[in-house]
Amino acid sequence: MIEHSSELPEAWAQRERLSRIARILYWRGWVQRRDLTSFYGISSQQASSDLVAFQTIFPKACLYHTRRKRYEVTKGYRPEITEPDCARDLPLMQNISSDGAGFYHEILRPERRIATDLAASISRAVFARQSIEINYYSASSGSGGWRRVIPALFVNDGSRIHLRAFCKKTNQYRDFVLGRISDVREPLPLEDPRPEDKEWESIQTLELRQAPGLAENQVKALAMDFDMETGIKIVQTRRALGIYFRRRLGFPDQGTPVVNSTGLLELTARD
Repeated sequence: MIEHSSELPEAWAQRERLSRIARILYWRGWVQRRDLTSFYGISSQQASSDLVAFQTIFPKACLYHTRRKRYEVTKGYRPEITEPDCARDLPLMQNISSDGAGFYHEILRPERRIATDLAASISRAVFARQSIEINYYSASSGSGGWRRVIPALFVNDGSRIHLRAFCKKTNQYRDFVLGRISDVREPLPLEDPRPEDKEWESIQTLELRQAPGLAENQVKALAMDFDMETGIKIVQTRRALGIYFRRRLGFPDQGTPVVNSTGLLELTARD
């Protein structure tokens, strides 16, 4: 870790600009004034001031190349002001300049319908400790209609957003796909505390490992991909979220031990 020589600025705006400098420097290998001026709409003078401030705080992070008029990363640099993150930072490199054109792509998914005003009404009910009626349509059962629920929280499974709520109709906690709620009505104050959500509060330990019978290079590839130092990856998740973990890796919703759809991974529930 590269030690810095002075305190970071207190102003949020400048800290944000210094964080951007750090990310670009780490991923591209160099940074210059236009990386700040074009994004933040600041003057060249302010951008120069930010770059000088960055080098003053992190003197071992980069060196100024006079001919190229840019700051270039030093060997072994790793940002301190921000933790590198591939999912967050690689899209950034696509847009910093024409140099990044074609650098990063994402697989398109069908957009999920979400009515923001409706979601806001549900969110307010959570904070106000209210029950509400939702008009919900289920794709699995084919049912639809109004039901009273006590909304608790929102869950993003990476593909869609769910509302986790206590359903008065079924007398249990359920996950409702937000895009399948067509309307909300009749918020009412809760007469009693929201029921305990045991599935949410309970932690489940899952054991992910290579499926048996794989070739040596397949085993090595999975060990690298999932950071399985001993051939096993221990994952802890809320029991209520276990189904989404299984689906993202191609496992059936229930059953253990079980092999996923690729035939490469095996999942065992420890409890």
